[in-house]
Parts: sequence; structure tokens; C-alpha cells
Amino acid sequence: MELPAHWHDWDLGLELPDDVSAADWLDTGLRPWGQDGLVVANFVPASYEAFARVLHPAGDGERRDVRWADLAARTGGHVSPDTGFRAASGLNPKGDLRAWDRAVPSDGSLPHAQLAALAAVLGTATSTPERCMYCFWIGWGAWGEADELDRLPLVRLPHRDHYLLTGPLARMGTAVRLEGGFERAPSLWWPADRAWFVATEIDGYSTYVGGSAACIGAVLTCPGVEAIAVSAETPLDPWIHG
Repeated sequence: MELPAHWHDWDLGLELPDDVSAADWLDTGLRPWGQDGLVVANFVPASYEAFARVLHPAGDGERRDVRWADLAARTGGHVSPDTGFRAASGLNPKGDLRAWDRAVPSDGSLPHAQLAALAAVLGTATSTPERCMYCFWIGWGAWGEADELDRLPLVRLPHRDHYLLTGPLARMGTAVRLEGGFERAPSLWWPADRAWFVATEIDGYSTYVGGSAACIGAVLTCPGVEAIAVSAETPLDPWIHG
């Protein structure tokens, strides 16, 4: 399918498939949202052997690559599988909004340095690195005028609709740059062989990965990311002011 005309200016390095059937498996692969809070299985299929939570880096007023564990250590705390940023940092947005804004991680998108590091690790755990699926939430306003986008097929999941793009895993060496220089990583991405799956909730400060035990072991020890082991039943990152 032809990209919308104005998308060509962004040098996406990705293609639009003629249909979104490559994402049909998510209809049954993802657990429906319930009334008792969200868990990892609502965003990453529970069928994977192991899971990791990648923590988006925080800031300290000068740097934007601060690990949550370092922030927690300053107050004698630690980061567990379901720790929210407020608990990890010891900051209260209602008490000192300026300090919170300086420290709070990127929400809804894995920053480009961690994206590249994660993609490099995942590339060794798939037999189809040249064909991967990337779902981008349609709500990012930088996609352009609605009349050009109405013709595009959508991956429709509960509470979230996405554009599906395809391309090599190597493309994730940098974030996708949209209109106005707006950078976004995909919300959901996986290779054609489904060897692993990555998800970032649009309101969250974490990215979740499912894969084999060996794959997740490599993610947990990757020097370019801060990651901790979780399970399919781990409550999702308490976001925004959580």
C-alpha cells in the first residue's frame, strides 16, 4: 500500500502492508482488559516463556539517562517488578511539580538509545530480523491530516487503535521521526516468527518484552537498558502519577 504523500518526507524506512492480518493473532493473544487493574498479559501475550520490564530512563536536571535503581538508592528504596516511578524516585508531583518534571521518564515511547540497544539484543533471538511488524498508536497528533489517513487499515485492539508498518529490525536503531521532528517508538512490535514481543503502553514509563528464557536473559543483562524480570501476571507500571 502506498504511504500517505506527506509521510514520504519523514524517511520512515518502513512500509504499509495491504492489510493488517499479520496482527490478527493479537485478538486472542492478548488478555482482555478487566476491572481489577492491568497486568503484563494485557499487553504482551502470556504464551511467552519469560518476560522483562524495561524502565525508561529518568532525569536529574542535567542528565536524561538516570536509572531508577540509582534514584531509589538515594532514599534507601529499591525497584521491584511493579514499582511505580513515584515510589522509585521518592518524588511527589503534587508536592514539587518542577522536580517531578525534571526527573520523570519519557511516557508512551521507549527513548531512542534504549530502543537501539533493545533491538540489537532482540536481533539475535529471531530467524526473521528482516521482516518485523510495528504498531504505532494512531492518537499521536503528528501523523497528519485525518482525510489522508482515513483510508489506512487499522489494527483495532481494545482501547487502542494502531497503524501497522513493516520493515527490518535494523530500522529500530533510531526512533521514527514524524511531523515536526516528533519522535516515537512503536507501541507494539514483533518479528514475523513471533519469537518475541515488545509493548509500551501509551501512558506508561516502562516497556515490556516477552520471549524465550534465553532472549529475556539477554535483555536483563543488556548494558544499554535497565530491565528487571517480571511475569505475565505482574501489575502494569503505575503510570503518570503512580
